[in-house]
Amino acid sequence: MGNVTGRHLLVLSSGEPWQEACLLAAGARSVWRVGHGRVESMHPRLVALTHLEANGLYAQGKLGPFDGVVSYNELQHEGFGK
Repeated sequence: MGNVTGRHLLVLSSGEPWQEACLLAAGARSVWRVGHGRVESMHPRLVALTHLEANGLYAQGKLGPFDGVVSYNELQHEGFGK
């Protein structure tokens, strides 16, 4: 993992939020998680969204910009079409 200190990051996630925890611990300024299921977070620097919520924000021009995107297995399982 490169230097993420102070970065705004997007995580495409399909499971437990371990990637998000690692990025926050490494100093990311904010982490936005997009996943299939609802994840409740009380961390002030983590925004957790479902795919449908993210699509709605994107359509409104309210998603991003991000300094980087992190994914582990999500693209392999879901592809780019969803």
